[in-house]
Amino acid sequence: MSVVSAASAESAESAVSAVSGAAALLPFETSELTTRICRAFLTCVAARGLRATSVDDVAVEAGCGRATIYRVIPGGRTGLLVAAVDHGLAVIIGACIDAVAEASDLHDAVALSISTATSMLAESTALQRLLVEEPGAILPFLSFDGLTPVLDRVALWSPLLFGRFVTGAQAREAADWVARVVLAQLRTPGGPLDLTDPSHCRRLVGTFFCITPEPELSRI
Repeated sequence: MSVVSAASAESAESAVSAVSGAAALLPFETSELTTRICRAFLTCVAARGLRATSVDDVAVEAGCGRATIYRVIPGGRTGLLVAAVDHGLAVIIGACIDAVAEASDLHDAVALSISTATSMLAESTALQRLLVEEPGAILPFLSFDGLTPVLDRVALWSPLLFGRFVTGAQAREAADWVARVVLAQLRTPGGPLDLTDPSHCRRLVGTFFCITPEPELSRI
């Protein structure tokens, strides 16, 4: 991974401050305009990188005024990055919910969640560019205090992911495990398993996942 430049270090400091509490992230239920701005920001970052992306660039891509962006998503480029992370998280969790709809049991649902999330992150051009060129901007979201708002978001949706197999507490524990596995893979990619492959994920889950549904509550 490349050495973080002074500009990236400044971005990292801002990001750490922005994600230090769960309230830093936006609600999942955002407006169409917010979604459009987040998508425009990610398109610009994928094409130019974060440092070269301005609010004006995002406004042009989103088809709205610069003032509109500041009104909808305050905080300039750092605010846009926080909003884009939350938007991406919502999209990934939605895809995982769809993926586990046909799961046969808890282990299958967990494996499908891991492979779905890992695949989507691997396919994100903006994210992969940030990890290579400006890791200091994105890593605060993936480690230490920055994990808290992400894990809190995942916990909110855990009943829809795993609630038909286990108790609410077990569903939250399973979702937390999935999130930590996916984020660990994102921080340090590689290894003997390809977590974009559902069969590899099933091997991982079969070996290391330890939550057992309570028989009387399991609804397979």
